[in-house]
Amino acid sequence: MEVNSLTVNRKLSTVHYISMSPSFNIVRRSRLRGLVDDALWLGRKYPMIHCLTEFDITLLRQQLKAHRKTTGERISINVFFIRAMALLAAETPEIHAIRWGNRRLAVFDQVDVFVPMELKQNGEGVLVPYLVREADRKNCKEIQSRLEQVQQSGSLPLDSLQQSFTKLPTWLRRLIYQIWMAYPPYAQRIFGTVSVSALNMGHHRGWGIGVPFHPLSLYIGSAFPLPSPTQGHMLCITLSADHRIMDGMPLVRLAKRLADCVETQRGIERILTG
Repeated sequence: MEVNSLTVNRKLSTVHYISMSPSFNIVRRSRLRGLVDDALWLGRKYPMIHCLTEFDITLLRQQLKAHRKTTGERISINVFFIRAMALLAAETPEIHAIRWGNRRLAVFDQVDVFVPMELKQNGEGVLVPYLVREADRKNCKEIQSRLEQVQQSGSLPLDSLQQSFTKLPTWLRRLIYQIWMAYPPYAQRIFGTVSVSALNMGHHRGWGIGVPFHPLSLYIGSAFPLPSPTQGHMLCITLSADHRIMDGMPLVRLAKRLADCVETQRGIERILTG
């Protein structure tokens, strides 16, 4: 008969099981991981369609380097895409509308972009949400500066109410989510209407397909070099949309508009200087 002994370290919130079988630890998760679980739970409720494509970012990389040399401003490719998606959504507000009941859409005048960020907490990477308010009315420099501030601080500027929300039990949080999502102005205020995620997948060709719950989402996959002698780079991109809001062909046309912003001199200058 196998006998197990249980040791509990209350200070470290770690449970040690010692038995004849291999030992293991049970470690308490960060409360912020519960918000990731909630996002996956929300995403499973929406019928999403996906467009997987590739953009030639050779010219974009050159322009970003030239911009930094001329102005001293460092603009990342991720920030460039946040700004580009915000401008495209502002030009065609219907593509980031939120369904309101069966016959109505809530169409918003501003574009708030949801950006998941990985921050280090207690030596571990934790995925936390950050909302870029009015991204269509901010330039790349402003967006870059704000994201760098959050990254350097290592934590989100949560007020006491937001901190209390993360401590609620899962069933209660999700009940509150359902109430928010039923009223689009609340949903837009809390989550935004567009999301941009950078997966940093290295130099091997790969696309990201998430479980989004926004009307419009962009996943930045891997960047890989083109064969010599071109010395260029391609970037894998996934565009996702709520099928109740947008059909496949409009999503493809949006991908072409985004490609114009990324692959042409005129489009790049528009995003950087607009």
